[in-house]
Order: sequence, then structure tokens, then C-alpha cells
Amino acid sequence: MGILELTAPEPVNRLPRLPRWVLGACCASLPLLLGGCSIQGQLLGKPAEDLLLPPGIEVAFNHNSARHYRSPITGRWREGDDLEAFVLSTIATAKQEILVAVQELSLPKVAEALVAKRRQGVSVKVVLENTYSTPWSEEHLADLVPHQRKRHQQLEQLGWGDALLILQRGGVPMIDDTADGSAGSGLMHHLNLPLLLERIWAIYSTNTPPQIPC
Repeated sequence: MGILELTAPEPVNRLPRLPRWVLGACCASLPLLLGGCSIQGQLLGKPAEDLLLPPGIEVAFNHNSARHYRSPITGRWREGDDLEAFVLSTIATAKQEILVAVQELSLPKVAEALVAKRRQGVSVKVVLENTYSTPWSEEHLADLVPHQRKRHQQLEQLGWGDALLILQRGGVPMIDDTADGSAGSGLMHHLNLPLLLERIWAIYSTNTPPQIPC
């Protein structure tokens, strides 16, 4: 009986054997590579200079290293423009009409400013998203989905008052995006606080592209 000798074939694309010091360096670097995403970023270089804007146009940012304001929520100083003060000063300039289209309005000072303008004879109208068109103080927690319940509790803890209730009591006309008989536009999250006065004012969130309201 003959004996058949089998020889294992050479592996294809065989990798070269790495020195131990290379393997050690790779293993030591692995935690740094995996943890890189959790390292806080740093802004390098000089901050951007103020934009050169045409007359009559102003721009404000909630993150602006060149300016600081005291947060009305925490009481701490933070970087950025005070957008609430920016909106209030804009409302104060209205002489004829203010049209507001917003997903939600929960700032009592803004509501009070709108009511004050209406009492001065300025036409004020508000359009809201149907999800946020009920005064939060009239909501029932059991009827709310989790994120709405969390919002309700946050507003209650702030103790600021109910902005929509202020508008209602002040006689400001309000409708939501179901007023046309539809289930809602689905677009109100794009409109953080557009204000249409004698000139067009629009304030947008950075997570969606600006769109001019029709």
C-alpha cells in the first residue's frame, strides 16, 4: 500500500508578522482612538468677525463667543446674544401689525409684549402648531406623551407663568395649523419665531434650513 503525503497550501494574501513593539503601540493607542469622539472640541484660531450687514438688517446668535448674557433659566452668564431681549426690542418697534408663526410660544415676557402692543392699537395675530396650541397650565399630564409631559414639568418648575394664557386673556387672536380643517401642516418646527412687522423679521433654528413663510 502506498502512502499519500498531503501538503497544506500556502495561505492567500498572508499578512506579514508584525514586531511585538508595533502590536504594543497599537494596543496602547486603541483606547485613545475609541475615546476620541467623547473628547470636548476646542475652537482654534480667532473667532469670526462681525458680519458687514446692509442698513436695516441685524443678526443675533445664541452661541456667540464675543457676547455674553445672563440666562433667565439658570441665572448664569453664558456666551451668545440674548435672543429674548432681541425679540422684545423688535416687538417694541412695531407700529401697525405683528404676525407671529411659531411652533410653540412659552416665553411670558414675549406674550406680555404682544398683548401690550395690541392694547396700543397694533394688530397682533399668532399661528401655532396644534401640538402646542393649548396653554400648558390647562393640560392634563395623563393625556401627554413623554416629551410633552417633560416640557410641561419644566415650564411648571420655572414658575414663569403661561404665555398662551396671557395671550388669551389679552385678547390676542390665535389659531393653529389645523384651522384649515387639515391634520396640521407638519412644517411649524421650521419656524422658531418668525415675526412679520412693517419689515420682515425671522428667527430660525440652525437644525433646519431657513424658509420664508407664505
